[in-house]
Amino acid sequence: MSMTEQAPPASPAIRIEDVEPGIRVLSIDRPQRMHALDPPSASELRDALRAAHSAPDVRVLILTGTQGQFCAGADLKYRKAPGEESVLVRLQECHDAIAFGPLPCIAAIEGSAYGAGLSLALACDRIVAGAGARFCAPFTGIGLVPDVGMLQSLPRRVGWARAREWMIEGTVVDAAQARECGLSDETAEAGGALAEAVARARRWTARAPLALAALKQLDAAAAAASAQLFSHERELQARLAASQDFAEAVAAFGARRAPSFQGR
Repeated sequence: MSMTEQAPPASPAIRIEDVEPGIRVLSIDRPQRMHALDPPSASELRDALRAAHSAPDVRVLILTGTQGQFCAGADLKYRKAPGEESVLVRLQECHDAIAFGPLPCIAAIEGSAYGAGLSLALACDRIVAGAGARFCAPFTGIGLVPDVGMLQSLPRRVGWARAREWMIEGTVVDAAQARECGLSDETAEAGGALAEAVARARRWTARAPLALAALKQLDAAAAAASAQLFSHERELQARLAASQDFAEAVAAFGARRAPSFQGR
């Protein structure tokens, strides 16, 4: 490459499309990582969410993923640069943009919604799941604690006893079970989650936008403890990420084997 040539720009990790008047779709697009988010792509999602909330012509947001997958959570293979903010901070900012922004948001789930991907879906006002969708909080299996608000949002949907069991055991929940227990609000045929979400969003665009924003404000007031929770999440997650067990989990993940935890 000559001195005057520039490297081609990186492909965006978030696809933005206004599919109908008032309806904006944000699609996570990192298929090589099953749409797992690293700090740059999580920052891109945060910025896209914030921009949508400020756009005068957008009434409803839809969060989805490309190529039949939603989001596998945080990218475990990413190694952040010195001084770079952790992916957890960026994902928490994405959560707040979804949960506390004025626009209602619908999650259209195909494939996997795992870890922080599940947390982002739970932050949305409605979850539409394709028939092949799978939900999981696998944190304890990789030596971490559930984060991005899941300790609040999952029990709100399915009850504390069931949420605790799923978080301890890393239970994989299919679309039918998710609908039955209230984790999702609607089930679509495989590949049809986005179309169903758009149909629902079309109905929401007819509602008074100021009233919808006020409704979200009231709901946010009930979750006002999230700032304190997020601070505690970061403290615990940093401690766990420095453990030998987490290093073993990452090594096992890369080698496609089961981890052997030692409690250190």
